[in-house]
Amino acid sequence: MRKFLGLLLTGILLFCTIFSIGGCGEESPLDKGTMYTLEEVYESGGIDRTALLNIAYHSGNAEHNPDEIGEDFVPIEKGELSEEISLEIREYLAERARTDEENPRYANYEITQYYGCYNGYYAVVFEDLNEGHFDVWEEYWTEVDGVIFYSAGYSSEKIYMWKRG
Repeated sequence: MRKFLGLLLTGILLFCTIFSIGGCGEESPLDKGTMYTLEEVYESGGIDRTALLNIAYHSGNAEHNPDEIGEDFVPIEKGELSEEISLEIREYLAERARTDEENPRYANYEITQYYGCYNGYYAVVFEDLNEGHFDVWEEYWTEVDGVIFYSAGYSSEKIYMWKRG
């Protein structure tokens, strides 16, 4: 009987170990990355002021930062957002919407702007295609360490930073 209980206990432990390592299915997109605000990433030291200035330049905010982004400013090339990273970000956002405790919903995101990758953080603007466009003109202003970011339109174009997990 002891031998049977020992084997049963070993089997249970093995089963639990396998499922704790492998999980009970596919890995969640939430485990593959995290979305932050531009302010959070800068304040935590994830990006530096040079990255902020480049994001401002690529997002069309040079005119709001003439002392910093003048004629002598040489921007870092932003490159292209790969389809793989774009898909990971959109899956992350959709999973976050589905698992929102207060307002779970189906969402279909599109990345509308990409401003480059800095220290592993991807600067993006996105929208939920299921929400549609509202007839409300929105203005978004923010300042991060003296660098001004502005956008205006029928949907807010707040810049977010996504990093792979």
